[in-house]
Order: sequence, then structure tokens, then C-alpha cells
Amino acid sequence: AIKVSQNISNLDLRNNILNNHLYNSASSGSGSKHYSIFSNGTSNSFSHIDYNLYSVAENQGRLGFINNADQATLQNLQNSFGQNQNSKNFKPTFISKLDLHLTDAQNYDIDNIGFTIPAITIDIDDELRNNTTPDIGADEFTTIPCNMVNGGVIIPAIDSICFGEADAI
Repeated sequence: AIKVSQNISNLDLRNNILNNHLYNSASSGSGSKHYSIFSNGTSNSFSHIDYNLYSVAENQGRLGFINNADQATLQNLQNSFGQNQNSKNFKPTFISKLDLHLTDAQNYDIDNIGFTIPAITIDIDDELRNNTTPDIGADEFTTIPCNMVNGGVIIPAIDSICFGEADAI
């Protein structure tokens, strides 16, 4: 999704969706890997790196490469960069391959959890960003409010269950 040169310094990388789900037909070796973030520099290249969503395809994907090593998990990224404490790792759901707006219900984990950057007041569609709790990514969106189900009967045409919650049905 992003490659950082070796000679970069003071890079501020916050509130981004770094999604790389390419498939490489090479079955093994370095040519088959792909990354959310690949940095030829060290963790010192970044003044800030946090509030990002990292996502790669399962088999060939590596979340990151930093300090001359693959970083397979979010915990590895956090340890190697020394930051990313508020970053996430899951596959975002877009409207389509050509429409990169985020769907509401499936992306609740990145709604209103971004970092406020005062100079960025509008999103990619010229819509106002939330000035206290922006979304991760270029598109400001609002998720559907989730109502917890506490027992009883669920009628699919009326009630909905939010992704990520465990409810007995």
C-alpha cells in the first residue's frame, strides 16, 4: 500500500487505510510477498505513525517491513515502530472495487477513532471531517447506531445485529 524510502525523516503517517490485497502468482520467495507498509528506513524515520488501518491478504501478505524484517502482526508492527498503539488490523469493506467509500455497518471499528489534525477539515468528498473524533481514512462516514439485543426474538426484517458483537440467537 505504501513504500517509504530509506532517506526519509520526520514522516507523519496518521489516519490512513493501508489496504493491500494483491495476489502475486509467484508461489514462494520474496517476490510473493506484499505489504501494507514497507519501509527501507528505520522506525526513526517516523515522527508519528498511528491511527492507521493495516490490511493485507492472508497467504502472501505481511502487515509491514521495518528494521530489515517482516512484521506479520499488528503487535509486531507496534513493537518494531515503537508507535501504532491506536492502529487497527482488519479488512475494510468498501462499496465496490471502483467506489472506495466505506460501508457503514462493517467499518464501525474505525468510525470516530481517528486523530484530530487541525489542518484537515474536509474529507475526500469535500464533506466536513469530525473536528474531535474523525474517522480513520479519507472518507468521513457515520455508522448505523447499534442496539444491543437482550434476549427475546429477532425478526430479521426489523432488527439488526452489529458485526463484532456476540449475541445468543
